[in-house]
Formats: sequence, structure tokens, C-alpha cells
Amino acid sequence: MDAQPNPLDLTKRESYRHWNAVTIRYSDQDSIGHVNNVSIAAYFEVARVQLVQTVLDRFDCPNLDFILARIAIDYLNEFHYPGTVDVGARLMRIGNKSVTSVYGLFRDDLCLATSEAVNVFFDMETRSSVTPPDEVRAALEAELAG
Repeated sequence: MDAQPNPLDLTKRESYRHWNAVTIRYSDQDSIGHVNNVSIAAYFEVARVQLVQTVLDRFDCPNLDFILARIAIDYLNEFHYPGTVDVGARLMRIGNKSVTSVYGLFRDDLCLATSEAVNVFFDMETRSSVTPPDEVRAALEAELAG
């Protein structure tokens, strides 16, 4: 994976193409009363799974799945229960066997956290990483270009 700087400002809502609203649960708080890091990772997971699974669901690839290989989260602002947050998502790069995506967690226009994730395509039968079928790659490329 090349280490190029991210050209998008991940703290701005306009950087994202897809959105998921997530309800903050009382149990998402930690002992000092703010939403904890594990819960924030779970909010990003909602958007990550939705983003990639939406593409995979269009094709008949029963053994193809994706696994999380890397996640980085920058925590920018604390926030509290109750309420909802919006998680923005978009693809950033497509590799031979992987896809990199980025995320922003917002309450109104305030960015609370950003994330970058790498998922690897995985054959559930052979239990190994694989190159996605051409039609899946084409759909991901169309999403990236859009």
C-alpha cells in the first residue's frame, strides 16, 4: 500500500457519498460519561459493511466476502448520549485484493472522528484472500469514479 496523502478533508460532510444514521446507546458511554472508542469503531463498522456489502450483494458470489485488515481512527471531539450521529463513507482506492475506504462521524456539522479502513476480499471456502471477480471490481471502480 502506498502512503500518499489523502486529498480529501475527511472532517467535511461534502467529502462523503454515502450516509448511515446511528443511534447512540446509553451503553456506548464509558466511566467518564462520553461515547467510548469501541462504540465509535462500531459506528464506523456500520458504514463500512454497508458500503462494501451493497456492491457485493449485486453479484452471485456466494463464497466471496471481505475482512478488515486495517483500521485507523482519529478521535476529534467528545460527544454524549443521547442522540444520533451520521457516518459518511466513500471508497478511496482499489487494490488487487483490497479496497480502502474513508469515513467521517458527524453530529450536525461537527466532525467527531474520522477513519480509514482497508478490507481484503476473502474466499470463505479456501479461507484465503482473493482477487474479486471482474464484475465486482468494475462495480467498485464505478463507485470510486462516481
